[in-house]
Amino acid sequence: MPRKSKIKRFCKKKLGFIQQQQQQKELLKKEEDEPKWVTHYCSDHQILLVGDGDFSFSLSLAKAFGSASNIAASSLDTYGCSLNPIYNNA
Repeated sequence: MPRKSKIKRFCKKKLGFIQQQQQQKELLKKEEDEPKWVTHYCSDHQILLVGDGDFSFSLSLAKAFGSASNIAASSLDTYGCSLNPIYNNA
């Protein structure tokens, strides 16, 4: 008989753990569905950044949103010029 009670306790623990994981997944899914805002920018917007230089602003938005799938960024410098001498972090 003591073995059956151990098994029941183990099953209840396991079930509780599984339910807790499912609740956490549901919370994360809800958070992903909600748009994230960074001042005037929203993760639901299609964002075009022109002349971002070393792309640091684009990177900061992508990090804040958790993705860059809605961001298109560009930079224009002198033809034939490498970004490294101008932008150290590029």
